Amino acid sequence: MKNKINVLSLFDGISVGQQALKKNKVKIDNYYASEIDSFAINVTRKNFPKTKFIGDVTKVDVSQLDPIDLLIGGSPCFIAGTEIKTEESYKNIEDIIVGDKVLTHTGKYKKVLKVGGTVKKTFIINVLGIDDTETTENHPYYVREKLEDNPIWKEVKDLSNSDYIGIHVSEIPFLRSVEIAIIDNIAWFKINKIIKTEEMKRVYNLEVKDDNSYTANRFIVHNCQGFSFSGKRLNFKDPRSALFFEYVRVLKEIQEYNPDVKFLLENVVMEKKHQDVISKYLGVEPIKINSTTLSAQQRNRLYWTNIKVDKIKEKNIFWKDIQIADPDGDVMYYSEKAFEWLFKDEKRRKRYKLYEDDSEVKMQMIEASHCKGYSNQRCFGILDKNGKVRFIHPIECERCQTIDDNHTAFGEKSDGTIVKISRSQRYKMVGNSWTRNIICHLLRNYK
Repeated sequence: MKNKINVLSLFDGISVGQQALKKNKVKIDNYYASEIDSFAINVTRKNFPKTKFIGDVTKVDVSQLDPIDLLIGGSPCFIAGTEIKTEESYKNIEDIIVGDKVLTHTGKYKKVLKVGGTVKKTFIINVLGIDDTETTENHPYYVREKLEDNPIWKEVKDLSNSDYIGIHVSEIPFLRSVEIAIIDNIAWFKINKIIKTEEMKRVYNLEVKDDNSYTANRFIVHNCQGFSFSGKRLNFKDPRSALFFEYVRVLKEIQEYNPDVKFLLENVVMEKKHQDVISKYLGVEPIKINSTTLSAQQRNRLYWTNIKVDKIKEKNIFWKDIQIADPDGDVMYYSEKAFEWLFKDEKRRKRYKLYEDDSEVKMQMIEASHCKGYSNQRCFGILDKNGKVRFIHPIECERCQTIDDNHTAFGEKSDGTIVKISRSQRYKMVGNSWTRNIICHLLRNYK
Protein backbone atom coordinates (compact mmCIF):
# COMPACT_ATOMS: atom_id res chain seq x y z
CA MET A 1 0.00 0.00 0.00
CA LYS A 2 1.13 3.54 -0.72
CA ASN A 3 2.26 5.66 2.20
CA LYS A 4 -0.75 7.90 1.61
CA ILE A 5 -3.93 7.34 -0.38
CA ASN A 6 -6.46 9.49 -2.21
CA VAL A 7 -10.07 8.94 -1.18
CA LEU A 8 -13.28 10.00 -2.91
CA SER A 9 -16.40 9.94 -0.75
CA LEU A 10 -19.79 10.36 -2.44
CA PHE A 11 -22.74 11.52 -0.30
CA ASP A 12 -20.12 12.17 2.38
CA GLY A 13 -22.44 13.53 5.10
CA ILE A 14 -20.45 14.10 8.30
CA SER A 15 -17.52 12.14 6.86
CA VAL A 16 -17.83 8.94 8.87
CA GLY A 17 -15.65 7.27 6.24
CA GLN A 18 -12.87 9.70 7.07
CA GLN A 19 -13.41 9.06 10.78
CA ALA A 20 -13.09 5.30 10.21
CA LEU A 21 -9.92 5.63 8.13
CA LYS A 22 -8.38 7.84 10.81
CA LYS A 23 -9.25 5.30 13.50
CA ASN A 24 -7.71 2.56 11.31
CA LYS A 25 -4.57 4.72 11.03
CA VAL A 26 -4.76 4.89 7.23
CA LYS A 27 -2.74 7.85 5.99
CA ILE A 28 -4.65 10.12 3.59
CA ASP A 29 -3.12 12.42 1.01
CA ASN A 30 -6.36 13.85 -0.40
CA TYR A 31 -9.89 13.29 0.88
CA TYR A 32 -12.45 14.50 -1.65
CA ALA A 33 -15.98 14.89 -0.30
CA SER A 34 -19.04 15.17 -2.52
CA GLU A 35 -21.74 16.68 -0.32
CA ILE A 36 -24.30 19.47 -0.68
CA ASP A 37 -25.75 19.82 2.83
CA SER A 38 -24.21 22.96 4.35
CA PHE A 39 -24.56 21.77 7.96
CA ALA A 40 -22.76 18.49 7.24
CA ILE A 41 -20.06 20.35 5.32
CA ASN A 42 -19.51 22.73 8.24
CA VAL A 43 -19.22 19.85 10.71
CA THR A 44 -16.69 18.07 8.51
CA ARG A 45 -14.70 21.26 7.94
CA LYS A 46 -14.50 21.74 11.73
CA ASN A 47 -13.31 18.18 12.37
CA PHE A 48 -11.29 17.58 9.20
CA PRO A 49 -10.09 20.98 7.90
CA LYS A 50 -8.04 19.44 5.08
CA THR A 51 -11.13 17.93 3.41
CA LYS A 52 -11.56 18.98 -0.23
CA PHE A 53 -15.23 19.64 -0.95
CA ILE A 54 -16.27 19.05 -4.57
CA GLY A 55 -20.01 19.64 -4.50
CA ASP A 56 -22.91 17.74 -6.05
CA VAL A 57 -22.27 14.13 -7.09
CA THR A 58 -23.81 14.69 -10.53
CA LYS A 59 -21.02 17.17 -11.28
CA VAL A 60 -18.07 15.11 -10.01
CA ASP A 61 -15.33 14.95 -12.66
CA VAL A 62 -12.65 12.45 -11.62
CA SER A 63 -10.29 13.74 -14.30
CA GLN A 64 -9.93 16.90 -12.20
CA LEU A 65 -8.89 14.91 -9.10
CA ASP A 66 -5.68 13.17 -8.15
CA PRO A 67 -5.80 9.40 -8.92
CA ILE A 68 -8.30 7.78 -6.56
CA ASP A 69 -7.33 4.69 -4.54
CA LEU A 70 -10.56 4.24 -2.56
CA LEU A 71 -14.15 5.14 -3.47
CA ILE A 72 -16.80 5.10 -0.72
CA GLY A 73 -20.43 6.14 -0.56
CA GLY A 74 -23.81 5.40 0.93
CA SER A 75 -27.51 6.00 0.48
CA PRO A 76 -28.20 9.72 0.28
CA CYS A 77 -31.02 11.15 2.39
CA PHE A 78 -31.77 14.77 1.54
CA ILE A 79 -34.68 16.76 2.96
CA ALA A 80 -34.58 13.89 5.40
CA GLY A 81 -37.65 12.82 7.31
CA THR A 82 -40.29 14.28 4.98
CA GLU A 83 -43.12 11.98 6.02
CA ILE A 84 -45.53 10.65 3.42
CA LYS A 85 -48.83 9.13 4.53
CA THR A 86 -49.27 5.73 2.88
CA GLU A 87 -52.05 3.19 3.22
CA GLU A 88 -49.87 1.07 5.53
CA SER A 89 -48.02 3.66 7.59
CA TYR A 90 -45.88 6.77 7.34
CA LYS A 91 -42.75 6.52 5.19
CA ASN A 92 -39.97 8.98 4.44
CA ILE A 93 -40.26 10.25 0.88
CA GLU A 94 -36.86 8.78 -0.02
CA ASP A 95 -38.25 5.33 0.93
CA ILE A 96 -41.38 5.54 -1.23
CA ILE A 97 -41.41 3.11 -4.14
CA VAL A 98 -43.61 2.69 -7.19
CA GLY A 99 -46.81 0.89 -6.18
CA ASP A 100 -47.13 2.40 -2.69
CA LYS A 101 -50.56 3.92 -2.07
CA VAL A 102 -50.50 7.46 -0.66
CA LEU A 103 -53.20 9.70 0.82
CA THR A 104 -54.38 12.30 -1.73
CA HIS A 105 -56.30 15.57 -1.40
CA THR A 106 -59.59 13.71 -2.02
CA GLY A 107 -59.08 11.60 1.11
CA LYS A 108 -58.43 8.46 -0.98
CA TYR A 109 -55.30 6.32 -1.29
CA LYS A 110 -53.85 6.18 -4.81
CA LYS A 111 -50.84 4.37 -6.29
CA VAL A 112 -47.49 6.06 -6.79
CA LEU A 113 -46.60 5.81 -10.48
CA LYS A 114 -43.14 7.37 -10.45
CA VAL A 115 -40.56 8.83 -8.09
CA GLY A 116 -38.15 11.50 -9.26
CA GLY A 117 -35.17 13.32 -7.81
CA THR A 118 -33.22 16.46 -8.55
CA VAL A 119 -31.06 19.12 -6.88
CA LYS A 120 -32.67 22.53 -6.33
CA LYS A 121 -32.68 25.51 -4.00
CA THR A 122 -35.13 25.02 -1.16
CA PHE A 123 -37.71 26.97 0.82
CA ILE A 124 -38.99 26.34 4.35
CA ILE A 125 -42.71 26.60 5.08
CA ASN A 126 -43.35 27.63 8.68
CA VAL A 127 -46.85 27.08 10.07
CA LEU A 128 -47.65 27.55 13.75
CA GLY A 129 -48.22 24.21 15.48
CA ILE A 130 -46.73 22.11 12.65
CA ASP A 131 -43.13 21.02 12.04
CA ASP A 132 -41.35 23.08 9.38
CA THR A 133 -41.22 21.44 5.97
CA GLU A 134 -38.57 22.03 3.30
CA THR A 135 -39.46 22.02 -0.38
CA THR A 136 -38.82 23.75 -3.71
CA GLU A 137 -40.21 27.02 -5.05
CA ASN A 138 -42.46 25.46 -7.70
CA HIS A 139 -44.11 22.76 -5.60
CA PRO A 140 -47.91 23.38 -5.49
CA TYR A 141 -49.64 23.29 -2.08
CA TYR A 142 -53.36 23.03 -1.36
CA VAL A 143 -54.36 26.42 0.08
CA ARG A 144 -57.18 28.88 0.60
CA GLU A 145 -56.22 32.51 0.09
CA LYS A 146 -59.17 33.37 2.31
CA LEU A 147 -61.15 30.91 4.38
CA GLU A 148 -64.31 31.70 2.45
CA ASP A 149 -62.55 31.08 -0.89
CA ASN A 150 -62.40 27.70 -2.61
CA PRO A 151 -59.11 25.78 -2.23
CA ILE A 152 -56.55 26.15 -5.00
CA TRP A 153 -53.11 24.76 -5.86
CA LYS A 154 -50.48 27.43 -5.28
CA GLU A 155 -46.73 27.19 -5.81
CA VAL A 156 -44.45 27.83 -2.83
CA LYS A 157 -42.87 30.92 -4.40
CA ASP A 158 -46.33 32.51 -4.52
CA LEU A 159 -47.39 31.66 -0.95
CA SER A 160 -47.74 34.39 1.66
CA ASN A 161 -48.52 34.62 5.36
CA SER A 162 -52.11 35.50 4.49
CA ASP A 163 -52.70 32.05 2.96
CA TYR A 164 -54.16 29.02 4.74
CA ILE A 165 -52.60 25.63 4.06
CA GLY A 166 -54.58 22.38 4.14
CA ILE A 167 -54.11 19.23 6.25
CA HIS A 168 -56.51 16.28 6.49
CA VAL A 169 -58.26 16.35 9.86
CA SER A 170 -57.18 12.75 10.45
CA GLU A 171 -53.54 13.84 10.13
CA ILE A 172 -53.52 16.69 12.63
CA PRO A 173 -50.69 16.07 15.12
CA PHE A 174 -50.44 17.25 18.72
CA LEU A 175 -50.80 21.02 18.56
CA ARG A 176 -49.82 23.94 20.68
CA SER A 177 -52.49 26.64 21.13
CA VAL A 178 -53.30 27.24 17.48
CA GLU A 179 -56.52 28.44 15.93
CA ILE A 180 -57.60 26.41 12.92
CA ALA A 181 -60.63 26.29 10.65
CA ILE A 182 -62.07 22.93 9.62
CA ILE A 183 -63.94 22.79 6.32
CA ASP A 184 -64.94 19.53 4.56
CA ASN A 185 -62.67 17.40 6.77
CA ILE A 186 -59.63 19.51 6.00
CA ALA A 187 -58.03 21.73 8.65
CA TRP A 188 -56.73 25.05 7.38
CA PHE A 189 -53.66 26.50 9.11
CA LYS A 190 -52.49 30.06 8.58
CA ILE A 191 -48.96 30.25 7.18
CA ASN A 192 -46.56 32.04 9.49
CA LYS A 193 -43.71 32.64 7.05
CA ILE A 194 -41.88 31.32 3.99
CA ILE A 195 -38.09 31.20 4.28
CA LYS A 196 -35.79 31.09 1.25
CA THR A 197 -32.74 29.05 2.30
CA GLU A 198 -30.46 29.67 -0.72
CA GLU A 199 -29.26 26.08 -0.20
CA MET A 200 -28.99 23.45 -2.94
CA LYS A 201 -30.38 20.09 -1.81
CA ARG A 202 -31.60 16.91 -3.40
CA VAL A 203 -35.36 16.76 -3.33
CA TYR A 204 -37.92 14.13 -4.30
CA ASN A 205 -41.36 14.21 -5.88
CA LEU A 206 -44.06 11.63 -6.53
CA GLU A 207 -46.36 11.10 -9.48
CA VAL A 208 -49.66 9.73 -8.19
CA LYS A 209 -52.46 8.02 -10.13
CA ASP A 210 -55.68 9.97 -10.86
CA ASP A 211 -55.62 12.54 -8.04
CA ASN A 212 -52.04 13.75 -8.68
CA SER A 213 -51.56 14.67 -5.02
CA TYR A 214 -50.20 13.33 -1.74
CA THR A 215 -49.43 14.47 1.81
CA ALA A 216 -45.90 15.58 2.73
CA ASN A 217 -45.28 16.27 6.42
CA ARG A 218 -49.11 16.24 6.58
CA PHE A 219 -49.48 19.16 4.15
CA ILE A 220 -51.54 18.38 1.05
CA VAL A 221 -49.40 18.88 -2.07
CA HIS A 222 -49.74 18.37 -5.81
CA ASN A 223 -47.34 16.64 -8.18
CA CYS A 224 -44.64 19.22 -8.84
CA GLN A 225 -45.17 20.18 -12.48
CA GLY A 226 -41.65 21.46 -13.05
CA PHE A 227 -40.10 18.27 -11.71
CA SER A 228 -38.22 15.68 -13.75
CA PHE A 229 -39.58 12.13 -13.73
CA SER A 230 -36.92 10.61 -15.95
CA GLY A 231 -37.10 7.28 -14.11
CA LYS A 232 -38.60 5.28 -11.28
CA ARG A 233 -36.69 4.98 -8.07
CA LEU A 234 -34.95 1.63 -7.71
CA ASN A 235 -36.44 -0.01 -10.77
CA PHE A 236 -33.21 0.90 -12.60
CA LYS A 237 -34.82 1.30 -16.03
CA ASP A 238 -33.34 4.76 -16.51
CA PRO A 239 -29.88 5.23 -15.01
CA ARG A 240 -30.05 9.01 -15.45
CA SER A 241 -32.51 9.34 -12.56
CA ALA A 242 -30.93 7.09 -9.94
CA LEU A 243 -28.16 8.33 -7.67
CA PHE A 244 -26.83 4.80 -7.54
CA PHE A 245 -25.79 5.18 -11.15
CA GLU A 246 -23.81 8.29 -10.31
CA TYR A 247 -21.78 6.07 -8.02
CA VAL A 248 -21.39 3.55 -10.86
CA ARG A 249 -20.41 6.29 -13.31
CA VAL A 250 -17.70 7.61 -11.01
CA LEU A 251 -16.43 4.09 -10.24
CA LYS A 252 -16.16 3.20 -13.94
CA GLU A 253 -14.30 6.42 -14.68
CA ILE A 254 -11.79 5.66 -11.93
CA GLN A 255 -11.39 2.05 -13.11
CA GLU A 256 -10.34 3.29 -16.55
CA TYR A 257 -7.01 4.38 -15.06
CA ASN A 258 -7.01 2.27 -11.87
CA PRO A 259 -8.72 -1.09 -12.43
CA ASP A 260 -7.71 -2.15 -8.90
CA VAL A 261 -9.43 0.74 -7.13
CA LYS A 262 -11.07 -0.38 -3.90
CA PHE A 263 -14.67 0.57 -3.24
CA LEU A 264 -17.37 0.43 -0.58
CA LEU A 265 -21.06 1.12 -1.13
CA GLU A 266 -23.71 1.08 1.59
CA ASN A 267 -27.46 0.91 1.11
CA VAL A 268 -30.60 -0.05 2.98
CA VAL A 269 -31.92 -3.60 2.99
CA MET A 270 -34.11 -3.94 -0.10
CA GLU A 271 -35.96 -6.40 -2.33
CA LYS A 272 -33.71 -9.14 -3.72
CA LYS A 273 -34.37 -8.09 -7.32
CA HIS A 274 -33.06 -4.57 -6.64
CA GLN A 275 -30.15 -5.92 -4.62
CA ASP A 276 -29.19 -8.16 -7.56
CA VAL A 277 -29.12 -5.20 -9.96
CA ILE A 278 -26.60 -3.39 -7.75
CA SER A 279 -24.53 -6.57 -7.42
CA LYS A 280 -24.49 -6.99 -11.20
CA TYR A 281 -23.16 -3.47 -11.76
CA LEU A 282 -20.55 -3.66 -9.00
CA GLY A 283 -19.49 -7.27 -9.62
CA VAL A 284 -19.71 -8.29 -5.95
CA GLU A 285 -22.43 -9.61 -3.64
CA PRO A 286 -23.45 -7.53 -0.62
CA ILE A 287 -22.67 -8.30 2.99
CA LYS A 288 -25.60 -7.81 5.36
CA ILE A 289 -24.50 -6.40 8.70
CA ASN A 290 -26.56 -5.23 11.64
CA SER A 291 -24.87 -2.43 13.58
CA THR A 292 -25.96 -4.23 16.75
CA THR A 293 -22.80 -6.35 16.43
CA LEU A 294 -20.52 -3.41 17.24
CA SER A 295 -22.87 -0.85 18.78
CA ALA A 296 -25.88 -0.38 21.04
CA GLN A 297 -28.17 0.17 18.05
CA GLN A 298 -30.29 -1.98 15.74
CA ARG A 299 -29.42 -0.97 12.16
CA ASN A 300 -29.48 -3.44 9.28
CA ARG A 301 -27.60 -2.42 6.14
CA LEU A 302 -26.13 -3.93 2.98
CA TYR A 303 -22.49 -3.30 2.03
CA TRP A 304 -20.90 -3.98 -1.36
CA THR A 305 -17.09 -3.98 -1.38
CA ASN A 306 -14.13 -5.58 -3.14
CA ILE A 307 -12.11 -5.43 0.08
CA LYS A 308 -11.74 -8.67 2.03
CA VAL A 309 -14.00 -8.58 5.10
CA ASP A 310 -13.35 -10.75 8.13
CA LYS A 311 -16.13 -12.22 10.22
CA ILE A 312 -17.31 -9.78 12.87
CA LYS A 313 -16.89 -10.73 16.50
CA GLU A 314 -19.90 -9.30 18.28
CA LYS A 315 -19.41 -6.92 21.18
CA ASN A 316 -22.00 -6.88 23.93
CA ILE A 317 -22.80 -3.17 23.93
CA PHE A 318 -26.22 -2.19 25.25
CA TRP A 319 -28.28 0.93 25.80
CA LYS A 320 -27.24 1.06 29.46
CA ASP A 321 -23.61 1.30 28.36
CA ILE A 322 -23.97 4.43 26.26
CA GLN A 323 -26.71 6.51 27.84
CA ILE A 324 -26.03 9.82 29.57
CA ALA A 325 -26.89 9.70 33.26
CA ASP A 326 -27.32 13.48 33.48
CA PRO A 327 -27.31 15.35 30.15
CA ASP A 328 -26.25 18.64 31.83
CA GLY A 329 -29.82 19.86 31.97
CA ASP A 330 -30.04 19.71 28.18
CA VAL A 331 -33.16 17.54 28.28
CA MET A 332 -36.34 17.50 26.22
CA TYR A 333 -39.28 15.86 27.97
CA TYR A 334 -42.56 14.47 26.66
CA SER A 335 -45.61 16.42 27.79
CA GLU A 336 -48.98 14.90 28.68
CA LYS A 337 -50.44 16.30 25.46
CA ALA A 338 -47.61 14.72 23.48
CA PHE A 339 -48.46 11.33 24.96
CA GLU A 340 -52.14 11.89 24.15
CA TRP A 341 -51.23 12.44 20.51
CA LEU A 342 -48.79 9.49 20.39
CA PHE A 343 -51.24 7.03 21.90
CA LYS A 344 -54.40 8.05 20.08
CA ASP A 345 -53.17 6.09 17.04
CA GLU A 346 -53.13 2.30 17.50
CA LYS A 347 -50.04 1.77 15.34
CA ARG A 348 -48.07 4.37 17.26
CA ARG A 349 -49.26 2.92 20.54
CA LYS A 350 -48.07 -0.57 19.58
CA ARG A 351 -44.77 0.77 18.32
CA TYR A 352 -44.01 2.82 21.42
CA LYS A 353 -41.14 1.55 23.58
CA LEU A 354 -39.84 2.81 26.91
CA TYR A 355 -36.12 2.51 27.68
CA GLU A 356 -34.97 2.50 31.30
CA ASP A 357 -31.58 3.29 32.84
CA ASP A 358 -30.58 -0.33 33.34
CA SER A 359 -31.95 -1.61 30.03
CA GLU A 360 -29.67 -4.35 28.71
CA VAL A 361 -31.26 -3.93 25.28
CA LYS A 362 -30.37 -2.39 21.95
CA MET A 363 -31.66 1.05 21.00
CA GLN A 364 -33.93 1.23 17.98
CA MET A 365 -32.42 2.54 14.75
CA ILE A 366 -31.25 6.14 14.91
CA GLU A 367 -33.06 8.04 12.15
CA ALA A 368 -32.94 11.52 10.66
CA SER A 369 -36.60 11.93 11.68
CA HIS A 370 -35.50 12.10 15.34
CA CYS A 371 -35.26 15.84 14.67
CA LYS A 372 -39.06 15.92 14.94
CA GLY A 373 -39.05 15.02 18.63
CA TYR A 374 -42.01 12.71 18.74
CA SER A 375 -43.41 11.59 15.40
CA ASN A 376 -44.99 8.64 13.67
CA GLN A 377 -41.57 7.10 13.09
CA ARG A 378 -40.07 7.93 16.46
CA CYS A 379 -42.26 6.35 19.12
CA PHE A 380 -39.98 5.74 22.08
CA GLY A 381 -39.01 7.47 25.29
CA ILE A 382 -36.31 7.22 27.95
CA LEU A 383 -37.21 7.03 31.63
CA ASP A 384 -34.76 9.21 33.54
CA LYS A 385 -33.75 9.16 37.21
CA ASN A 386 -36.55 11.60 38.06
CA GLY A 387 -39.20 9.24 36.73
CA LYS A 388 -39.91 11.51 33.74
CA VAL A 389 -39.83 10.43 30.09
CA ARG A 390 -37.33 12.30 27.91
CA PHE A 391 -36.14 12.28 24.30
CA ILE A 392 -32.86 10.70 23.31
CA HIS A 393 -29.94 13.16 23.51
CA PRO A 394 -27.80 14.00 20.43
CA ILE A 395 -24.71 12.63 22.20
CA GLU A 396 -26.53 9.34 22.80
CA CYS A 397 -27.37 9.25 19.09
CA GLU A 398 -23.68 9.78 18.30
CA ARG A 399 -22.76 6.94 20.65
CA CYS A 400 -25.33 4.67 18.97
CA GLN A 401 -23.49 5.36 15.71
CA THR A 402 -20.14 4.92 17.57
CA ILE A 403 -19.21 8.49 16.66
CA ASP A 404 -17.19 10.62 19.11
CA ASP A 405 -19.18 12.65 21.64
CA ASN A 406 -20.17 16.07 20.31
CA HIS A 407 -18.69 15.40 16.89
CA THR A 408 -21.69 17.24 15.43
CA ALA A 409 -21.98 19.95 18.11
CA PHE A 410 -20.09 22.63 16.17
CA GLY A 411 -19.28 23.46 12.59
CA GLU A 412 -16.98 25.83 10.76
CA LYS A 413 -18.14 28.03 7.89
CA SER A 414 -15.98 28.68 4.84
CA ASP A 415 -14.94 32.04 6.31
CA GLY A 416 -13.61 30.34 9.47
CA THR A 417 -16.55 31.27 11.70
CA ILE A 418 -17.33 28.59 14.30
CA VAL A 419 -21.07 27.95 14.62
CA LYS A 420 -23.13 25.88 17.03
CA ILE A 421 -25.20 23.20 15.31
CA SER A 422 -28.86 23.02 16.31
CA ARG A 423 -30.26 19.95 18.01
CA SER A 424 -32.54 19.16 15.04
CA GLN A 425 -29.67 19.33 12.54
CA ARG A 426 -27.55 17.07 14.75
CA TYR A 427 -30.31 14.45 14.77
CA LYS A 428 -30.61 14.67 10.98
CA MET A 429 -26.89 14.33 10.33
CA VAL A 430 -26.31 11.47 12.77
CA GLY A 431 -29.41 9.65 11.54
CA ASN A 432 -28.18 9.90 7.95
CA SER A 433 -24.65 8.76 8.76
CA TRP A 434 -22.91 5.39 8.98
CA THR A 435 -22.10 3.40 12.10
CA ARG A 436 -18.40 4.23 12.33
CA ASN A 437 -17.19 0.98 13.91
CA ILE A 438 -18.88 -1.05 11.17
CA ILE A 439 -17.04 0.99 8.54
CA CYS A 440 -13.79 0.54 10.50
CA HIS A 441 -14.29 -3.23 10.32
CA LEU A 442 -15.12 -3.19 6.60
CA LEU A 443 -12.03 -1.12 5.80
CA ARG A 444 -9.71 -2.94 8.20
CA ASN A 445 -8.14 -5.04 5.45
CA TYR A 446 -7.77 -2.15 3.01
CA LYS A 447 -4.49 -2.38 1.18
